[in-house]
Amino acid sequence: MIHESCEIWNLLHDGSMESLERDGADLHLVVAIQYLAEVLQPGSQELLIVLHDCSTFEYTDWETGTPTTELSRIQGIEILSTDSKSLPAKISTPEGDLMADFTSFSLKLADGTPCSVEQLRQAAESYWEKFSSRTGQS
Repeated sequence: MIHESCEIWNLLHDGSMESLERDGADLHLVVAIQYLAEVLQPGSQELLIVLHDCSTFEYTDWETGTPTTELSRIQGIEILSTDSKSLPAKISTPEGDLMADFTSFSLKLADGTPCSVEQLRQAAESYWEKFSSRTGQS
């Protein structure tokens, strides 16, 4: 079974890491993911995530093979998914892999309201069910 610290990256599919900021050992991310944020909070376009005690957050571009921990170079990268079942998580992006290791995380809506993984999971399931019915796919 996949640990929710890994599952979160699959739930954030197609989200873009628009802002990354260190606060001591924690890493604060603003993930632009309108389709999902809108389900959770109408009018919203992003979710706030804090990776607590984040010891690793490293991106490796497939073309260059060069890893970076420089947040300004990771900013704007789109999240696709992970096959990781436990931490550290190896997260796939369109052009490389992101390694993330942290002890826990917290989720908030754009207005700061806490959000559980279950709420995020239900919002994603609801969105993708509606998407499938619109496109005629199952």
